[in-house]
Amino acid sequence: LLVASRRGFCLRGSGQRGGPGKKRGSVCARGEAKMAARQGGVFVTSKRSDGTIEKELFSPQCMKQNAMAITNGRTVTAIAGGIFSGILGLTGLQGALCYFLYMALFSATLLMKLGLKYQPYFTSWSQVCIDGLFSSITTYILFWTLAYNSVHVF
Repeated sequence: LLVASRRGFCLRGSGQRGGPGKKRGSVCARGEAKMAARQGGVFVTSKRSDGTIEKELFSPQCMKQNAMAITNGRTVTAIAGGIFSGILGLTGLQGALCYFLYMALFSATLLMKLGLKYQPYFTSWSQVCIDGLFSSITTYILFWTLAYNSVHVF
């Protein structure tokens, strides 16, 4: 979350960085299609229940930056959580389950930072909470065993 708090998340549709309080224009006008094509944006259309068609601009660059911010946050959380679990002396299943607790706390903190509105920054809820859940488990295990051995064995 350090990267996210310093630089802010990129707004999905604008190609600009912003905080949770900034709004995006989800319905794009005709003139924006040319601008989006020049900037490398991608239009996605969806049909609402009332029959209207909504066009939404996605910036691949912003989506990539947001995914990297989550990955970096999960890695930092895994390192801190591994060290904390090792110092506490957790072993076996207790230490392994703490990893999922730390990742749940990270996701909850991220959602609170976004004001429970993930839509301007991410395509789905699962991208915030589930994607990359197991990507930093080896980092957690490395720092967990290192801290445990440093404090309790040596």
